[in-house]
Amino acid sequence: MVAGLTTATFSQECKKYKEGEEIKIEKVKKRRSKDYKDWQKIELNSFSFYAPKELKGGAEKCIEGGCYDFESNDLSLSIDINPDAGHATFEKEYQSYCEIFTRIDKANAWIWYFEQDKKYKYNAGVNFTFKNGGDYKIGMYLFSKSENIREISEKIFRSVKFKERPKR
Repeated sequence: MVAGLTTATFSQECKKYKEGEEIKIEKVKKRRSKDYKDWQKIELNSFSFYAPKELKGGAEKCIEGGCYDFESNDLSLSIDINPDAGHATFEKEYQSYCEIFTRIDKANAWIWYFEQDKKYKYNAGVNFTFKNGGDYKIGMYLFSKSENIREISEKIFRSVKFKERPKR
């Protein structure tokens, strides 16, 4: 169990939207540093966020640049900063798939969850896009082998604080 968890932070129902259905944007509660007292603050070039202390790692080589990986025994967190940052596609076919649309700090956020029968059973992701467009999107993806990560992922995603327009 990850230290510092209480309850999920998004009040909006997580659901699978149908094509053409109106999307409701929920405003997320601002983060409070005391909510993260048992977590580590991770500083990247254009944003910071909080994560469980057991996640270790950092920058990784990738074709586009702007890739980061953090791992623990059970969790894996990947970050992708580039114009084509991944978003849910085939994942929408999973029975358990659901999504939330919200704003976090200065960005629109599309958050999704699903379960699968693979190495990482529980999966969560968020894509951040910016009002001014910009060259880059940010994708954060959290995976767990054994623990339902909805609460952990919401806490990580909610903690994102942008310093400036994203850079690799």
